Amino acid sequence: MKQFPEIIKEFPEINKRKIIFALSGLIGVILLIVLLVNIFKVPDKELFTGVWVEVGTKNAKDCVMTFYEDGRFTEVYNANQTGNNFLVLDYAGTYNVSESDNILTLNYNIGGSSVYSYSITRDHLTLDDGDMFGYKHNYEKQK
Repeated sequence: MKQFPEIIKEFPEINKRKIIFALSGLIGVILLIVLLVNIFKVPDKELFTGVWVEVGTKNAKDCVMTFYEDGRFTEVYNANQTGNNFLVLDYAGTYNVSESDNILTLNYNIGGSSVYSYSITRDHLTLDDGDMFGYKHNYEKQK
């Protein structure tokens, strides 16, 4: 089997130029796509802003989290059994997002904090590691 440099030598000179030109164009297109993705990437902190509703939980509670642009948040848990609320927990405080290591810190007004690792898109948020029960929390953004 011939090595790549040997195969290139067999092409006529005009084909070598076309191949090099095509490869250069392909590399340029890839670099342009990478640049555009980085220019138009929305910072995670901006993606958090809005109302998020927990979906697909294995526990008997519903959670609605609201993140505000000014760094505040509210969190409302409605624990229920067979559709009847028996415990409603309301929390508020401030939050910090560390994009470099995907960490969300919730600082509660009543004292204490929770630290979660997160993954986020425009419509989906997953929080992990911060819950004392070991659950992963999945949220969908409300429009």
